[in-house]
Amino acid sequence: MDYGSILLLLALVVIVGAFIASPLREKRARGADSEIDIDLSELLAERERILEALAELDFDNEMGKVPDDLYPSQRKALLKRGAAVLRLLDEHTSGDPGGDKTEVERSERLERAASIRTEWDDPLEAIIAARRAKKAPAPAPSTGKSGNSKYCPECGEAIQSGDRFCSGCGTKIS
Repeated sequence: MDYGSILLLLALVVIVGAFIASPLREKRARGADSEIDIDLSELLAERERILEALAELDFDNEMGKVPDDLYPSQRKALLKRGAAVLRLLDEHTSGDPGGDKTEVERSERLERAASIRTEWDDPLEAIIAARRAKKAPAPAPSTGKSGNSKYCPECGEAIQSGDRFCSGCGTKIS
């Protein structure tokens, strides 16, 4: 073999080696960017978990699963954690760790984050609540010709003459 073919083979090995090593060099350059993306993804996931936990806590309190004395402290702790995550998200997305924001802007942002409403924003829920508030009281029991009452004395549900129990509440009809 002559020197020309050896040099050609050596050049080919160097080119193939550089081609194989190029993804490794790009991975190192992208390593810092991927760490930032991972941090952002983790913060967004934590924000969603906190929002879901707040919604679940509110629902459980409405259903009576969470005692009224524990509810405010648990909600306050979740709001505090959520505010911290929102602060980190703001710092992360702006690229500035809070250097140019005034203290007033920070406090306003935290107050807005803490003022998550517990009531439904759904207009249908407001209509239902208003209707329940206006609902007329149960009709007073009245007696018919035979002396039997036509309405349950407990809940006001209409009853038939042969009924022994109220179909609404289960009270025994005398």
